[in-house]
Amino acid sequence: MIRPGSSAAKYLLLLGVYLAFVVGLTLVWGLEERRRVLELVDVRLRAAASALPNMLARDFHDRARGPGDIGPDEEMANRDRFNRFAENNGLAYVYTLTANGDDFFFTAPTVTAEEALEKESWYFHPYDDAPPEFVRGLRDMRPVFLSYTDQWGDFRTCCLPGTSPGGVRYLTCADVETTEVRNLFRRYLVIVLAVAVAMALFVVPFIFITRRFYRRNLALVEAKNRELEEQRSNLEALVEARTASLREAKNRAERATDFKSRFLAQMSHEIRTPLHSVLGLTDLLRRTALDDGQERLVRGLGKAGELLQDLVTDILDHTRLEEGKLILEPKPFRPREVLEGVRIMYAGLAEDKGLSFDVEVADEVPVCLCGDRCRYQQILGNLVSNALKFTTCGQVSVRVDLVREEGERIVIQNRVQDTGLGIPEAERARLFESFRQMPGTATISPGGSGLGLSIVKALTEMMGGTVTVESETGKGSTFTVILPMDRARDEDCPQETPKDRPVRTDRPLKILVAEDNIHNEELYRFFLAGTDIGAEYARDGLRAVEAFSRNDFDVVVLDLQMPVLDGLGAARKIRALEAETGRARTPLVLLSAQDMGALASEDARLFEAILSKPIGRSNLLGAIVTLARAENRPASERVQGPDVARAIRSMAPAFLAALAER
Repeated sequence: MIRPGSSAAKYLLLLGVYLAFVVGLTLVWGLEERRRVLELVDVRLRAAASALPNMLARDFHDRARGPGDIGPDEEMANRDRFNRFAENNGLAYVYTLTANGDDFFFTAPTVTAEEALEKESWYFHPYDDAPPEFVRGLRDMRPVFLSYTDQWGDFRTCCLPGTSPGGVRYLTCADVETTEVRNLFRRYLVIVLAVAVAMALFVVPFIFITRRFYRRNLALVEAKNRELEEQRSNLEALVEARTASLREAKNRAERATDFKSRFLAQMSHEIRTPLHSVLGLTDLLRRTALDDGQERLVRGLGKAGELLQDLVTDILDHTRLEEGKLILEPKPFRPREVLEGVRIMYAGLAEDKGLSFDVEVADEVPVCLCGDRCRYQQILGNLVSNALKFTTCGQVSVRVDLVREEGERIVIQNRVQDTGLGIPEAERARLFESFRQMPGTATISPGGSGLGLSIVKALTEMMGGTVTVESETGKGSTFTVILPMDRARDEDCPQETPKDRPVRTDRPLKILVAEDNIHNEELYRFFLAGTDIGAEYARDGLRAVEAFSRNDFDVVVLDLQMPVLDGLGAARKIRALEAETGRARTPLVLLSAQDMGALASEDARLFEAILSKPIGRSNLLGAIVTLARAENRPASERVQGPDVARAIRSMAPAFLAALAER
């Protein structure tokens, strides 16, 4: 046990250490604060000193070489300006000095009222106790910052060297008194020490009073600490185990997501490849002579294939939206062409169900807008498809109106209205959830992935818009999509293709098609039959490169997945061959059953068009004809790179429909 005497001595020692620490800390902090204050003062002094030459005549120091060189009027004018400047800026003195050897003379000083009574003229008054730093500053032409004491008091000064047009060196100086700063620091030190002593006198008795209480409870506190330490250790072990479990679950989820993405990409290719043949051959079969029963069966087969195609597209888009990999591609487009495309796409389905289907665009809507045309058409298409699906009689209508204009930014309203089943109020809150299908509709419209409306909502929000629904059970529903877009210049928009434009090439074309699937090759032969487009076929990318090296082609069509050398590899070799031989760039079209959203930009630049399977006859022939025509234009008018694919997609639906009939 500690004896009282020794305990008191220990606490007195601690008190002494405490006071010494407070004093030392106060001194250090005070000195640092004084240094900081002086730095701020120096900045102000330098700004003031640098302003003085502008207040004097430009040749002042060329003339101020001795007593009598400056007249009393000019001296008094300079004195008045300097006095006002010093007073307005809170400075003690501002002045200019010139030197003769090591002797300094005031050439334009401030003069107090007392000094003016003492002596009328202070021009060229000697500065007898000028600090030696002034001499070095003028000699070395370096700024001088100095705290000093002279016959006028304690000052902090800044002197800046200058040279007159005639080569005379001089100093411009600004002073501020530091007596108050020093006195303030001393008062602050006394106050801090007094407070420290007062606190010590209060703390020491308190320590002695609480010491006994502390000892009494120390054992209890230590026991509680041990208990808390044990609990902390147990909790850390539990948290570590839980963290490891969550980390493993996260890794499993990431692996599952990655597997799902790769699985969907592969299955997309495996489904779209045969689907490409099914839809293409079905379309060709429909063009043959069929009786009514056969026509009905072929039409049903085509619709089933299109439904499967839409399902694959919806699943891939939903996956890309979930992973944040879907990217918008805003470019100029014509909204009326988009609406016309929607009308043509769904007019047949509406007619089959005996429904009236109207599409209208208000006159106020600009002719050309800037946005993602494909995603805009997808939003409208999904809403129209949903409306036709759940409408058994009456009509479905689409109307686009201008909501407001804000400079080049406009807001359009897209309304899709139907007279269908309507949506119960209890179901509206969950209407846009993924894989959500309204109960009780299976007998009216079976099938569907339940992704259409969720994709509409996600795409609308990506484009900065909103989607709402109004509905009354038994009377129908109205979906309203508000989208902001930018106004585009008419000359930047793809040109409309006249509906009566002849669907023929200007000359016979020769193309190269690289396709390893025999059914797809047969399909392409059917596509080209009856046209003035001749084709050479290759079963892999390497043979395509060899054929390209032997012959010239107007367009080269490459499938992405091929044995020996895939489409990307073949495209690279073709571009390299063009560079080596100096051949003109040949348009390349990439066909793929995979999701091409993640294609690297440097790979995409290899091609003039990238088309996703399944590909209709009109789209393929449209791409070939468009690219061939582009190559025959002057270089300044050609559409380059991926923009060609955009141009193909923006071709008037009537032109593509006419092309499909050839």
